[in-house]
Amino acid sequence: MIAAIKMVHLAALSLWMGSTVYFIPVAFTIFGLSKTAPPIITRRTAGEITGSLFPSYFAIQVISGVLAVLTSIPWTRGPASTTADRVRTGLLVVALGVLAVHSTFVYGKNVQYARQFHQAEDAGDSVQAEAFEKQFGMWHGISMTLNLVTIILVTVVVCMTATMLRTPYRDDQAGRAGQVVRSPARATREVAT
Repeated sequence: MIAAIKMVHLAALSLWMGSTVYFIPVAFTIFGLSKTAPPIITRRTAGEITGSLFPSYFAIQVISGVLAVLTSIPWTRGPASTTADRVRTGLLVVALGVLAVHSTFVYGKNVQYARQFHQAEDAGDSVQAEAFEKQFGMWHGISMTLNLVTIILVTVVVCMTATMLRTPYRDDQAGRAGQVVRSPARATREVAT
């Protein structure tokens, strides 16, 4: 059972970090197409394409984040838990909180101001379009900052998890919880020599 929890935990962390990092070059590529000479797509189309990716982008992160938090909790309990285990779980909870604010509130503001900007632009109201573009720019900056904070937090947790995986083999089944013993591979090598 513990092995299954560890596998789900590692998979969730990997998917969470991978999805956030992967999205950056995808977005840059899409917007890069609007800056070629001549542009392959318009800036508006680039925004619509990128915007259409966000619901699944956030869904993957939320599912991964919830799984990562839930599967990290067993390490915070019991006599073998360490401060690092509790810090890891705390960082995951903070990252999930940042993601919740980003995906439920800030993203909605981005969509709202982008839509209003395009409506004003289509109507030929340059004053309103400029005002909505400024609001969109502000919320987009907040959105990018929250995304970066999430990436940093999850990356720190992944690095902490990697150090946790380097701990010596523990023989928990022998009733010596936490007592370091030789790994099976090392014991096999010693017998062979």
